[in-house]
Amino acid sequence: MELERDEIKQKYAVLSELAPEVIYSVDTQGKILSLSPTFEKLSGWKVSEWVGKNFTEMIHPDDLPLAEERFRTGLKRRLPPYELRVRTKSGVYKIGEFHNQKNVQIGKVVGKIGVVRDVTEHKTLNTELKTRIRQQAVIAELGQMALQGVKLERLFARAIERLKDELRIEYSEIMEAAGNRLVVRAKYGWGRDVQVNKTSFPIDGSSQVGITYILRKPILVSDLANEKRFTPSLFARKYHSISEMSVLIYGGKDPFGVLAVHTKQKRIFNLDDQDFLQTIASIIALTIQRRKIEGEILQREGFFRSITEYSLDGIRLVNEKGKVLYVTPSIQKILGYSKEEYQSMSVFEIMHPDDTSVYTNVFNQCIAHPSKPYKLIYRLRHKDGTWRWIEGVGRSLLHVPGVNAIVSNFHDISQQVEMSRALESLNERLQIAVSLAQMARWSIDLDTGVLEMDAQSRQILDIPLSIKLSVNILAEYVIPEDRARLLRARSTAIKNHNRMDIEYRLRNNNGAIKWVHVVGKAVYEGKRPTRFDAVGLDITSSKEKDERKDEFISTASHELKTPITSLQLFVQLLERQTASDQKMTDAVQKVKSQTDRIKEIINDLLDVSRIETGKMKLNKEKFYLDELIDDTLEGLGDTVIRHRLAF
Repeated sequence: MELERDEIKQKYAVLSELAPEVIYSVDTQGKILSLSPTFEKLSGWKVSEWVGKNFTEMIHPDDLPLAEERFRTGLKRRLPPYELRVRTKSGVYKIGEFHNQKNVQIGKVVGKIGVVRDVTEHKTLNTELKTRIRQQAVIAELGQMALQGVKLERLFARAIERLKDELRIEYSEIMEAAGNRLVVRAKYGWGRDVQVNKTSFPIDGSSQVGITYILRKPILVSDLANEKRFTPSLFARKYHSISEMSVLIYGGKDPFGVLAVHTKQKRIFNLDDQDFLQTIASIIALTIQRRKIEGEILQREGFFRSITEYSLDGIRLVNEKGKVLYVTPSIQKILGYSKEEYQSMSVFEIMHPDDTSVYTNVFNQCIAHPSKPYKLIYRLRHKDGTWRWIEGVGRSLLHVPGVNAIVSNFHDISQQVEMSRALESLNERLQIAVSLAQMARWSIDLDTGVLEMDAQSRQILDIPLSIKLSVNILAEYVIPEDRARLLRARSTAIKNHNRMDIEYRLRNNNGAIKWVHVVGKAVYEGKRPTRFDAVGLDITSSKEKDERKDEFISTASHELKTPITSLQLFVQLLERQTASDQKMTDAVQKVKSQTDRIKEIINDLLDVSRIETGKMKLNKEKFYLDELIDDTLEGLGDTVIRHRLAF
């Protein structure tokens, strides 16, 4: 018993050392009693700095009510996982997913034990992906409004309203250049003293919007109090604006004006925020331009409608053979080619081979159905040789005079695709890791056969970190009797897109045989498997215990059969000697019946051993239930009379 306890403690220590989650325990007052070593890796704190302190001291102030409520409730009943922000030594907060339950010792709740998983990266990626999706929806909505021909005032109002939600700002405005001043044409959040079509600012270096218009570039301000390029406006000071961002609304030779946003919270606007604001400004600019030329060039109406459709970054015109006739300068930002380089190509020249067939089919359908838009996601080769995921919408205007081309709008969505795949891969790895406590991990590159193994995997096989491995070398460690079964299981899992779940034996460098339980799954690029990830658990100890138990049952059963056989012989002698005495004969028969029953029990023990080793065979025989009942009652006859039992 003591040996088992030590073994459990040793396994717990190993699990605490290797587990990617923080394992902790606290008392009923929230005082920290223990923390696993992973705490130091994730937080930067030493374990000794927090043991004895209350766990709430490291929780974000806004999360304290939830933390305290879940702690109190968790002392009474088990709760589902919940998330809290935890302060690291650097002052940065990480998002922790808490799994815990009450700690009961000798019938008394003495605190809580649990694990904390760092989900910050997962949450950040998910949040960024959702933000990009929402922003794309805003761009699509405003682009659709522009195409529907809504009034500029309505488009302006909707644009600054959506900016409030997506950029989390309190104030915004659209300003139009009129002479040497910028006049407010639409506003959000400002008071009555900022009046549409009346309030204006000079186009000079005295204001942020003036500098934006003069320099023709975005201006980002993280803290107006420290701004040296210009003096904050009266309105910015009055309404306590701290951080601001403004971009130019282009309008051909002379820009239309400026689009600006402001917030009362200190904030550093990033490049994604700037690109999103500039895209909205571009939609406004394109819409304004369209209004100006709408009545002047009726023959090119379809051309200008395609320019603004869906508000995508690139615009391309090709003929019916795929030859590029025109592309916007943004092609260099998207694919690295200059406008001249790209216009010398066919669109099929840099198409990914796996996408050519689908693209050709959609291209032909587009020609067959003039003016009908077709949307497609495909890959194009960047000038640097890498493949970029492109989302495009195209329609045939071959029949429109002055256009005579297939017009498509497109943009680069590689980042969204990579983020989506990263999230999918992360979730799959987490599911596999949870199923086997992440005791050992390895990954096989299915193209090269290169094998990557973590330290725990190498420990099982007793392989130094300095030795490079491949999938063929790993197969040599598998016991020959299990090798074909393992390869077959892995091949089936890859083919059927299923998970592999198998137990097999390994022989490590010391000659010791190890049992492992392995779960694995392939990762695919499109339909092609590129990597096989697996996690495993050393179950040698469990297997050895089962073998010792089976050996004990078998030995004990055989040892018991010897005296029973002798007892049966003596019963047969008694039967012959007491044949004339009916009372003695009945007693001997009862002894014989009970002896036979003991022998059946011993045989049952042997049957249990055979069942567990797969050697048990069932023989079906008919029997009479009434005889079984009579025999049972007869065996209990003396006991019934002695204890005065009645049925």
